[in-house]
Amino acid sequence: MKPVFALAVAGLLLAGCATSAAKVQPISISPLLYANKSCDELALQFAQTDKDLQVQSLRQNKTRRADKVGVLLLGLPLSSMTGHGAEGEVAQLKGEKIAIEKAQAAKGCPSGDGT
Repeated sequence: MKPVFALAVAGLLLAGCATSAAKVQPISISPLLYANKSCDELALQFAQTDKDLQVQSLRQNKTRRADKVGVLLLGLPLSSMTGHGAEGEVAQLKGEKIAIEKAQAAKGCPSGDGT
């Protein structure tokens, strides 16, 4: 019975860890914010946003890994507790990418991924 309890407690503690970047949901951003940009400007904006998203996703995933270690060693998700995560930034950038893609489609531009 004790091992089951220990596993349940470990599961609850790990649930308090930072979310992986892949599981962060995008926030809703209106493509109208990008309506005044040309196709070239949208392509550049998409590329920069994608680059920023990669950086912030790495930061968020590093926080998640550190949280797991903190939970296993101390029982606390220390990185999340000290504000080292980037969940908000990842959600923002994911939303921006979607909005840029919608603006590109509305203008008939090639998409940001080169297709």
